[in-house]
Amino acid sequence: MKVNDCFILSNIEKDIINLIAEQRQLNKEKSNLNGKGQANNKKGIRNNKLGFAGEFLFCKGFNLFPDFTINNTSKIKETDNGDAILKGYTVDVKTSQNYKYLMTPSYSKSNIDLFAKFYMDNKGKFIFQGFATNQMLFNKNNFIFKKNVNYLTVDSYVLETNKLLNFNQIIL
Repeated sequence: MKVNDCFILSNIEKDIINLIAEQRQLNKEKSNLNGKGQANNKKGIRNNKLGFAGEFLFCKGFNLFPDFTINNTSKIKETDNGDAILKGYTVDVKTSQNYKYLMTPSYSKSNIDLFAKFYMDNKGKFIFQGFATNQMLFNKNNFIFKKNVNYLTVDSYVLETNKLLNFNQIIL
């Protein structure tokens, strides 16, 4: 898969994504987790669908099998090993409707090797925007306090998508 590769979900892929997202949301609700992030608010199911769609498409694009496991993981507790393993590297897939930035909350800082970014446009087309290494994303120059910008809800690491890499450009 290359930067700017586009995907449109088939009906069966949408069904799979909806099923996994619903089960993830149900697991969060049954677990009564009050963790950070958006899994427990009104946007939870929508965010679960968007997130798993990116994970699913990442695996499809790299001919990997998606992880259908439903469990509670935490970057804070170091029990989250990412969404996929690509050529021995752990990958955390980030999917958003924000075209310009790869963002992750500061409390989600982790030892994941790579971050992969998908953008979903308003017509449901997913565009692979590229990779960032852990060192690229968690650079102190990318740390932004929420009080300084209006698009953040928490302090976050923010990297412009025009700085993302193709897999063969990655040096770890």
